[in-house]
Amino acid sequence: MHPLHRLLREDAQWCWTDREQAALTRVKQELAGERVLAHFDAAAPLVLSVDAGPGGLGAVLAHVGADGRERPVAFASRALSVSERNYSQIQKEATAIIFGVKHFHQYLYGRPDPFILKTDHRPLLSIFGKKNGISVTAALRLQRYAIILSAYNYTVQYVSSKHNLVADFFSRAPLPIGKDNDRQVNGEEDGRYFLFLDSTVQTVSFADIRRATESDRTLKTVVKYMNRGWPKKIKCADVLPYFNCKNDLELHEGCLFRGHRIVIPPEFRNKMLEELHSSHFGVVKTKSSARSRMWWPGIDSAIESWVGACGVCAGLRAAPPRAPPAPWPRAPGPWHRIHIDYMSVGQCVYLIIVDSFSKWLECLHMNCGTSTSALISKLKYIFSRYGIPNVIVSDNDVKICSSEFETFCKCNGITYLTSPVYHPASNGQAENSVKTCKKMIKCILTEKNEPIYKIQEKLAGFLFDYRNTVHCSTGATPAKLMMGRNLRGRLDLILPVIKNKNGSTSDQKHLCKHRSFEINESVMAKWFIARKSIWSPAIIVKKIGQRLFAVYFIKYDVTCKRHLDQIVKNNKRTGNKNNFENQATISDSSLLGPQQEQPLPQIPKDPVNPPVTSSLDTNDTEEVENEVCDDNDEWTEANDEPVDNACADQTANPPLEPSSTNDDVVLDGGEMVGRKAGPMLRPRKNIDFKQFF
Repeated sequence: MHPLHRLLREDAQWCWTDREQAALTRVKQELAGERVLAHFDAAAPLVLSVDAGPGGLGAVLAHVGADGRERPVAFASRALSVSERNYSQIQKEATAIIFGVKHFHQYLYGRPDPFILKTDHRPLLSIFGKKNGISVTAALRLQRYAIILSAYNYTVQYVSSKHNLVADFFSRAPLPIGKDNDRQVNGEEDGRYFLFLDSTVQTVSFADIRRATESDRTLKTVVKYMNRGWPKKIKCADVLPYFNCKNDLELHEGCLFRGHRIVIPPEFRNKMLEELHSSHFGVVKTKSSARSRMWWPGIDSAIESWVGACGVCAGLRAAPPRAPPAPWPRAPGPWHRIHIDYMSVGQCVYLIIVDSFSKWLECLHMNCGTSTSALISKLKYIFSRYGIPNVIVSDNDVKICSSEFETFCKCNGITYLTSPVYHPASNGQAENSVKTCKKMIKCILTEKNEPIYKIQEKLAGFLFDYRNTVHCSTGATPAKLMMGRNLRGRLDLILPVIKNKNGSTSDQKHLCKHRSFEINESVMAKWFIARKSIWSPAIIVKKIGQRLFAVYFIKYDVTCKRHLDQIVKNNKRTGNKNNFENQATISDSSLLGPQQEQPLPQIPKDPVNPPVTSSLDTNDTEEVENEVCDDNDEWTEANDEPVDNACADQTANPPLEPSSTNDDVVLDGGEMVGRKAGPMLRPRKNIDFKQFF
């Protein structure tokens, strides 16, 4: 290395000669040789060579290169302790293997590929070989060593001493012995087998059993029969079990044996049971341990009773097999029994309500907290729409179970039921709904990070689709079972509109004759004064709807809009159309309010097109008439609004009798088109819900 070091000086002149080249070549040879340690490579094959000398142990960890040569990775050695020097040679060689494996544990443990364990002692191949297992005839120390090696993936290989020179060198020149070498690797501690002795429990010995056998009356009788001969029949119940197995009984050094098992006298049976169950094994393992050592009449039943009465085992026993699920009794109708539960998604809490009969689902955001008062407030809001249920089922959540909530249920005649603690399956209806809603909300959050009000909108859409979809358990939609009909959605727009060919429900109900009036026909129409009505002569000016007409009041010289129910026939007929046009002129726009007079439009001579009625539910007999006009009819916006200011006193006093609520729409071109009427809400008296809550 000197020629190379000389070139590293600052004042040295660079000159590369044969001398420097030879030094570099020698350095390369030394680095690639066997005397220089190689870097550890987890993927390269590993070889552990061990040897035991007269006073020490040696181990070499090496890699096998591509050329088949071994490159050392690390060396290890130590001196034998005083007790280890007395080992036989096979035990010294086995101790060397354990020393090498434990010393290089971080390199050898958990390798997927086996490492090669080389030893120059051939008998160890049969003891530590993988295929032969642990030899039962080997010394106990070697058996413990074999158990330690079973945790590693290795292959034992024999190598002659002349090819194991490196490990042999370290075993003959070990490191000086330390003060703790006796404790480091002697096999006893590394096996990690400890004998736990309890000084408070006195161990039963063979001498104790012999003494108890000699003092026990039943066993003395059995020994007497064994020495003198057994009788043909035994009347004593205590001796009868021994008589049944008399051919298996033997007497050895004053103790009874049944085969290879010693007979335990009654004095020590409880101690034996306590010792057998000291590790709290089950019945099977306890019986297996007893059958290899001891016997007495009824030992199996005694073990079963002892293990079954153990308080520690009873407190830590596994749960029994789950019982098959039992469904709730089917509710007699919708909103009879509801299941409620809370659902938490992030920082938001939702109240889940599901009807047991129809599977109608409600998901309410608890923006006011989860207190009992907030829960009752949400339930009142729901009950105002669907009514008060008969039964409410929930789990034992402290946010629900409270005296205030129980009082609320009691005051409203609701039976409140709770599921067992830590058994959510009893409230499975609500738990499944929580899982469904939570999945939907997570899908919303995953799709896009929406604000809370956007989440509420999408959640409302999900609830709409859920209620309008057939449920697998009922075979019908929740909306159909809850409300008797499916909810109209956007998908229904692709279906054709079914028209009612049998006429309106109102006509069928009242069975009245359809009345009609012609233009310029003399009629009697209602005139309203100070919230009172009188019949006044009038003339039909124009038909502006299916049941709406523009009439000209002769007495008051004003044109107003009247419903068919506010017009009756008048036998007296006035002049023709031209005479009427001279008396008063109106326009389409004048029907909406006081306007400047315009020429009267031409009145069509063609008969009015037949009316088109909206498709209504024929079962709803309480629904009021709904008028729908065709596209050729013209409507006005005001219901009872006069044409000019002469009728201003009527606008302040609306008519007492009802009129149609289907308003007309006036377009920019002066033409009036009809708007299809929807179902009218049935009026009802105000309900004071405080009496229910």
